[in-house]
Amino acid sequence: MSIRKALRWLPALVWMGIIFVASASPDALGGSSFLDFPGADKLVHAAVFGVLAALLFGASGNVLLALWVTCAYGVSDEIHQSFVNGRVTDTLDLLADVSGAALALMLVVFLTHTRLRIKKPLQ
Repeated sequence: MSIRKALRWLPALVWMGIIFVASASPDALGGSSFLDFPGADKLVHAAVFGVLAALLFGASGNVLLALWVTCAYGVSDEIHQSFVNGRVTDTLDLLADVSGAALALMLVVFLTHTRLRIKKPLQ
């Protein structure tokens, strides 16, 4: 694997590190008042893991691989949180992770195909 190809994975790996550090904090949202509504944490989970899925797709070019790795990382994130004081494992958080990843990948694939159609002249 060339260095150039290996560097494609760097953003996803950095993002995974950020998720890990945030999961190690008892209050990952930092008490933000603008996120103080029911279900806000699920939206955050969906957005964070949606970004991860998009980054993994960008690195691999493979939708199923990106989805699988994101789901596996979501499971590992919930397990990790079970060892952090003040955090709990929540199946609904994992569902939000997977949903965010799937939605992000659908959006990326749609935008990619739309862009390709626009670039190619009609034959």
